Amino acid sequence: MPNSWRADGASLIADLNDLIQLDRDAVETYTVALNSVQDATVRETLAGFRAEHQRRAEALAEVVRGRGAMAIELPHITGPFKIAVQAMGGAIGLATRKDATVLLSLRVVEGQVREKYTRFAGKSWPADVAPIVQGATDDEARHYAWISEQLRAAGFGEQSLAGSVGAAAEALHTFVANPIEAAARKVMEFVEQNRPDMVRTRSAPHATIVEAYRNALRSLETDGTVDWIVSLFEGTATLSSPRSPTPEHGIDGARRFWNDYRLAFPTVTTTVDGVTEAPGVATLQWTSRGMVGGHDVTWKGITVIEHANNRITRLLQLYDAAQLAPAVA
Repeated sequence: MPNSWRADGASLIADLNDLIQLDRDAVETYTVALNSVQDATVRETLAGFRAEHQRRAEALAEVVRGRGAMAIELPHITGPFKIAVQAMGGAIGLATRKDATVLLSLRVVEGQVREKYTRFAGKSWPADVAPIVQGATDDEARHYAWISEQLRAAGFGEQSLAGSVGAAAEALHTFVANPIEAAARKVMEFVEQNRPDMVRTRSAPHATIVEAYRNALRSLETDGTVDWIVSLFEGTATLSSPRSPTPEHGIDGARRFWNDYRLAFPTVTTTVDGVTEAPGVATLQWTSRGMVGGHDVTWKGITVIEHANNRITRLLQLYDAAQLAPAVA
């Protein structure tokens, strides 16, 4: 099928993936909350809210795939922070046997989801996307209102000390999370703009660390030894992939990341289809072929490498997990 992307296509896909990740964050946060609440009615309502986030993420992912792009079904880089906020509220709730503390933490996270969807609803979306975003905006207003009403009924309204602290935490969370997620969105837009079918990769020699990474990956896939590829990472490096719900950090994290890679894909050969570079960052477009779950599978993806002083400081591995569906079904 011929390439039909317009100039603003990359921006649209980046926005859609940003919202997919936002809903994935919420699904994980609600899961933590559901493990902490004690009232059956509250649990049933929260389970319904979680299901709405799940369905929305899946609907947006289908829209992205329908445009020939890759759906990023990973939590945001801020996802672990959101889960930590919820886990703290859950621990207090279990200790005090008060569901209100669980809901107070949940409102901190939902406040940012509501704020972002409200802001994004003002964009000019394509006809197939607009109803999803508007429906999400309405859902988030309903979620937030229900949680707030439960808190008021439990004496945790905004006029109470706990309520005012929660409102301040919500504002702070939104203030912190939005800029970080906006920066991550820029990376996704850069990736989409630099797909092999959109631009030509440069013919000049690549950065030394990029070539070292390609060679080390080839060696890893051939002999299973992770030492070489692990040695390329800075001690404070971050590694993320759809295989793991949370990023790995540092040298030990890099070793876990690549050992997990070998366990997930015991027989795999990766071909780098193109490399696009800018100072301190490289995007590798690749195709992998191998046996997964007893099935012969081919999947495509992108790896973003940030580097400094000839060491990798961040690695972001992106692929649409739906490509592996026949192997993991």
